Amino acid sequence: MEYLGSRLFCPPPIGKQTPCEISYYNEWDGFRRVLTCTPEGRLALTPTIAIFVDGSCKYNGLPWARAGMGVYFGPNSWRNHNEELLYGRLTSQRAEIQAAILALDYVKSCLDAQELNTDTVVLFSDSKIVVSAMTCHIARWRLNGWMTTNCSNVRNQEDFVQLDNLVEELKYTYGVLVKFWHIMREWNKGADREARMATSGRGSINQDPPKHTLSSLRDAKTKESNTALHKVNAVAEAVQRDGELRRDHFTYNIGVISRLTGCRKIGGFTPTKQSTGYT
Repeated sequence: MEYLGSRLFCPPPIGKQTPCEISYYNEWDGFRRVLTCTPEGRLALTPTIAIFVDGSCKYNGLPWARAGMGVYFGPNSWRNHNEELLYGRLTSQRAEIQAAILALDYVKSCLDAQELNTDTVVLFSDSKIVVSAMTCHIARWRLNGWMTTNCSNVRNQEDFVQLDNLVEELKYTYGVLVKFWHIMREWNKGADREARMATSGRGSINQDPPKHTLSSLRDAKTKESNTALHKVNAVAEAVQRDGELRRDHFTYNIGVISRLTGCRKIGGFTPTKQSTGYT
């Protein structure tokens, strides 16, 4: 497998070599293509497809984190899309990797549907970790058993393997070479906006935690467990007996309950600062 050089995109010498200067968005087919400069000094389209990708994560790495991936082709493109990451540990780095996977999966679907005819796809990403991993480090990781130079396990190995396999599949099955280009964050606002939309909570069962849970979940002690469980049982009994939650009879630590039960809604009632007594 060739990694060094073959996967690293070098922008053509056009203007200041910003993404908008070296690529052109076609409103007719919804794709963005890389430009080239002809010997006569004119700009011309190439078959190379350019895609902006980005990941976003709210409450990065915490139990209630929400992560999303964004894929962006151009302004108001019907091909722009986003998706929430709903499995595994939710972090910004995983969201960045999965955003690249989401984009390449979309490329595969377009190739299968014969909507796209290209031999190269370039992913524009503001994640230096993703770009350096896919253009440099991954060959060495595979050879030394997925260990870093510090003799530690590669973080997010499964995600990198998934992305690497997809890149190889596109190359050897579809004849499409995948390249990566590290861009500045301010050049990636479209994909960032898509990724943030995926974490907005539309259609998701997850909820942003009340502010007081951010500290209570970190500081809760083991000795609180029995008390919390007792209060949860008391609430459940009240709901069963009366058919409704006596909000003024029960005060409990929603942070501890969330940690122990995995839910933030009991008997159809979502605790608030007023009902819990926490401020």
